[in-house]
Amino acid sequence: RHTLGQPLIPSWFEGIELLTAADLLALLTYHRKCGDAAYALKADTSWIRTHYGDSKACSWISGQSTYDGRGPHSECGCLKTKRAKHKVFSGETLQWWEDFMEKTFQALRDKPCGATIVTSAEETVKYVKGLNCNACSLQVTNGMRDFSALFVRKVEEEVSKV
Repeated sequence: RHTLGQPLIPSWFEGIELLTAADLLALLTYHRKCGDAAYALKADTSWIRTHYGDSKACSWISGQSTYDGRGPHSECGCLKTKRAKHKVFSGETLQWWEDFMEKTFQALRDKPCGATIVTSAEETVKYVKGLNCNACSLQVTNGMRDFSALFVRKVEEEVSKV
């Protein structure tokens, strides 16, 4: 399981000469099956809907009007996409969300582990904060932390079935 955090095609590592060709093939096959299992989550976002319940619980994904409890509603000015590939609820999603999901699922094919998700989420948080959106900048850190934990659990659940 530790090897899932490494690329599918490994570089030279100490002890590789101790592996037989059959062992290496089995390891690579397992790694690929785990990557495929993680990637399969891309096709169905119902696990996200089930977790959040309604769009208000994850308004930071769609850029809906938000309220942080400290001041007036904040309108999101981030670019939205009308042809969402990773739509959670009806309506639009934010382009940075789409980019995060696409990038993360691609990375999971090569490294199907929680660290892949956490790294991608951290990069996305930095990117979104750099956009200086009044709404997203306030919510993205907590939202992505919660979502990352969910995403990691779901990937680990699917990988454990391999």
